[in-house]
Amino acid sequence: MGGDLSCTISYTGSKWYSGDWVALHATADNLWVNGYTPNNVDFKVRVINAVGYHDSPWARGGTGNGLSVGDMAPTDVRGGHLIYANGQDLFVW
Repeated sequence: MGGDLSCTISYTGSKWYSGDWVALHATADNLWVNGYTPNNVDFKVRVINAVGYHDSPWARGGTGNGLSVGDMAPTDVRGGHLIYANGQDLFVW
């Protein structure tokens, strides 16, 4: 069992865990995204490759529970998003 071959993260706080964050992970055979917002707003995460994208279900922020979505081939990675219900997003590449 191996870990991430790469992991990148974008965040809004002074530290990654003190605000909104989204992380893009790649292994030899999987691409996935996880993210969280401490704010009481609806959000989801999205992972994108050359073939398409997968979205998590919508969830409410501020609960202590983040979201994950993945199970995509790690070919031609296009990034990940934390998407807010108002249309704004936080992008990671």
